[in-house]
Amino acid sequence: MITRIIYTALCLVALFGCLDDKGSYSYIELNEVESIEGIEEAYSITKFEDTLRIAPTINFKLGEDTDYEFEWTVSHWEYNDETRERDNYEIVISTERNLEFIADHQVPYKDLFAVYRVKNKATDVSYTHHFEIRVQNAYQYGYFFLCENEDNGEIFLVRDNGKTIDGLYEQLTGQELVGKPYCMESFRNGVDSDLVIFTDKGPDYGAVLDFDKMDYKWPALKCFHEENTGGDLVVNDFKAPAFSDIYTIVNGNYYFTGRMAFGDYKPYIGIDVPDVNESCDNVEYLAFGLTLLHGTDPGTIYVPGNWGAIDPVLIDGAPLKLPGKSCFMAAEPGGSMYGAGVNAHLIIKGDDGVITETVLNARMDFATWSNVYVISRQNAFPAPELITDETKFVNSNSERYFYFSSENRIYRYNYDAPDDNPALIAELPADEKISYLYLDYIQEGYSKYDDKFVVGTYDNSGQANGSVYFVNMDGSIETSYENVCGKIVDMAVKK
Repeated sequence: MITRIIYTALCLVALFGCLDDKGSYSYIELNEVESIEGIEEAYSITKFEDTLRIAPTINFKLGEDTDYEFEWTVSHWEYNDETRERDNYEIVISTERNLEFIADHQVPYKDLFAVYRVKNKATDVSYTHHFEIRVQNAYQYGYFFLCENEDNGEIFLVRDNGKTIDGLYEQLTGQELVGKPYCMESFRNGVDSDLVIFTDKGPDYGAVLDFDKMDYKWPALKCFHEENTGGDLVVNDFKAPAFSDIYTIVNGNYYFTGRMAFGDYKPYIGIDVPDVNESCDNVEYLAFGLTLLHGTDPGTIYVPGNWGAIDPVLIDGAPLKLPGKSCFMAAEPGGSMYGAGVNAHLIIKGDDGVITETVLNARMDFATWSNVYVISRQNAFPAPELITDETKFVNSNSERYFYFSSENRIYRYNYDAPDDNPALIAELPADEKISYLYLDYIQEGYSKYDDKFVVGTYDNSGQANGSVYFVNMDGSIETSYENVCGKIVDMAVKK
């Protein structure tokens, strides 16, 4: 009882002491952020090209303050197939008070949720301002050149507005395209549009890019059958016509992929097909329902049919054999439907060095539902001295010609005059050799008309020894980009 009385008395003394205290105290008023101005609700920028600059005005309660730190972030949602949930990805793009931002390969093409944070370092209190950034694609259209850059590959771009970009692959992906490049092909299966690039060096052997967004998707390893990886690898040929099957020759072995194959390795899931019991060097899609495959030993011509079925071309019951190297296979312009009959021209450099042209007519006999092949013509090529190991061939889109390169010149061959010498069409600068040749076109409805040549050349000028020329059909040079990249080996076009 006495203890309780004493405790109560002490409390009363303390209370009256506080009431009587008239001392002075200093209260610190926080310099809070009252508002952030100068940031718009939304911005639109072109990836890799535009610099987004924002200089916000920060209104402090008590005037300018240096005891703050800053952070700019962008975030986006991605659906996770495994968890079936949306994952949020946030990227810090600056820690400066003012923003200077160029969207790089880490930033996707989409509408991004952006946040500007102003944080008091003493109190850890943050003030935020939200806005949006739309990231657009600068590479919708243009000519994408695959080049040799010393021991690696690279992509040089000539955009549709004439501007050029070198080192594009590294810029897009943040990594090198490792290995000597073999070839590049764009492919659309009705859902995705891919740009497939093959090189000779593992473990990736190249890459697959999303050709619409220009984002990295997979290593090219996913395009190969397992028996081809782990050692020396050569991609002899790769053809992926729009909305058609995919044909690949790797280390001389032929592989087929159905165009409707999907899944984790879409669209490159292989389907077991009958063996081709000889090495192959060239496969070409010639018309709807007609593709030809050339073996090199003993030179059999095959027809890859639906779902990969392989049948040799039979002439009077015997397989057609064209020994040597297949330089060129193309259908005559205007032939598009196999059922009505298509004339295919094959240029073969024989084992003896002789260059011959074989014209093969292929049609469907609807009475027996069987393929019928007839050799329409075989003749020696009239100017064999013009054909070298680096000769490139292109077929006309609208005329009865094909064109080919020899050193620094472009020649025209007339399908209807096989005995005439090819006509000289264009001559590029001296001391240059043509490494790539493409015949561009103008499309009206379903018809294509020859427009201009797109030519890649190389010389001995050093590392940037490759040049690009746009050459008119009369041989005049329309545009040139000289010594801008490595030796050009292939190209893909987006129109």
